Amino acid sequence: MEPPLKPRWLRVALAIFEHGSALRAAETVHLSAPAVLGALGSLEGALGEKLFERHATGMRPTEAGAGFCRRIKTALAELREAETALHAKRRFAGMVDLVHLRALLALQEAESVGAAARALGLAQPTLHRAARELEALAGVTLWERAGRGLRPTWAARRLGEHAGRMQAELRLGVDELQEAHGLKAGRLYVGALPLARSHWLPAALARTLDDYPRAEIDIMDGPYDQQRAALRAGRIDLILGPLRADSPEIAQEWLFFDPLTIVTGPGHALAGATGLSRAALEALDWILPPQGTPSRLAFEAYLHGQGARVPEHAIACNSLITIRALLRATPRAAVLSKRQIGAELARGELVAVGAPIAGSAQPVGIATRPAFRPSGLVGAFLQHARDVAGEIGRGQA
Repeated sequence: MEPPLKPRWLRVALAIFEHGSALRAAETVHLSAPAVLGALGSLEGALGEKLFERHATGMRPTEAGAGFCRRIKTALAELREAETALHAKRRFAGMVDLVHLRALLALQEAESVGAAARALGLAQPTLHRAARELEALAGVTLWERAGRGLRPTWAARRLGEHAGRMQAELRLGVDELQEAHGLKAGRLYVGALPLARSHWLPAALARTLDDYPRAEIDIMDGPYDQQRAALRAGRIDLILGPLRADSPEIAQEWLFFDPLTIVTGPGHALAGATGLSRAALEALDWILPPQGTPSRLAFEAYLHGQGARVPEHAIACNSLITIRALLRATPRAAVLSKRQIGAELARGELVAVGAPIAGSAQPVGIATRPAFRPSGLVGAFLQHARDVAGEIGRGQA
C-alpha cells in the first residue's frame, strides 16, 4: 500500500535537497521555515524514513534520502510537463494533489464510477468531487458525460500518462527506501508478450524470487499495443518479448533473434515433413498471428517469396493455449516461435514442419521507458532476464 504522500511535502523535500537548508528552501516554496520543517516531518513520518540529517551549517540528505529526492525530482517534472502539454492553468503543477491524480487514474482504468470508487475505497460523491476539483485546477475539460458515468477526454488521457509515470517513480522510490534497510521485497510490474511467457519470463522470475522472496509480482499479458500504452503510463515497468522498430517513444534492448516455424499437430499428414511446396502452403488451413504484428508480416513476406497466396480465411490468434488445442483438434497449421513451444515439441504434442522460416527472425528483448531507473528488485529482474536470454540465444535454455 502506498503511503499517503502530498505533493507539497515532496516539493519541500526537493527544495531542501537542492538548497541545503530549510531557510533557503522556504524562500523557494514560499512557506515559512517552520512550515517547511513541518512538511518535511510529515513526509518522513509517512515514509517511516529519515531523509535529512540536521547540521549547524544546514541539512544534508541521508544516502536513502538523496535517492528518494532524485525520484521526487523526476516525479514532479511529470506534473510540470503535463501543465505545459495541456496548456493548463498557471501553477497547476504546484496545486494539484495526489488524491486528484489517483481519482483520474481510477476513472480511466475502471469501467464505471462505482468501480473506480471501490478501487480507491471512496464514496462515489467523494470521487466525483475529486475529479471536478482536478478539472477546475487544470482549467481544461477532462470529463464528458457518458450515461451516468464520466468519460475521459484526450486531455485526461494525456494527464493520466504523466500521472501514472509520476506514481510509478514514487513507488520505485518507496521500494528503494525499504531496500536500504535490507528488506528483500518491493513490487515488479512486467508486461509479457507470447514468446516470453513459456520459459524466459518464468525462469527470470524464479531467479529473482531467490533474491527477493517477498517481492510482489504483477504480470500483464495483453497485446503489444496495450502493453506499450501501459508502459508509457507507468502501469508496468518493462515489456519482455519481440520488439518493434516503430516504437521511438520507448527504449529497447535487443537480446536475441527468434525465427518462426510452421507447426502442426502430431497426427497431421504433413507432420515432420522436411519442407512445403507452394501448393502445400496454399492448400493448408492456417492459424496465424494477428494482422499487422511482426510475425504475421514476416510470414506473409515468406509466402510472397515462395510465390504462394496469402490465406484469406486464417484464424488470427496469439494464445498458445488456444493454438495448441486447435492444432490437436483440427488439421490446421500454425506459425510459431520454436522456442515458444519447446516443451510441446519435446513431448510430441506439436511437430515442426521443415526448418525455421528464412528471413523471419525477430529481435527479442526488453522495452522500458527512456531514462528508466530501476529499483533494486527491478534491476535484479532485468539482469536475470538478460542472463536467461543469453542462455536462450546460445541454445542452452
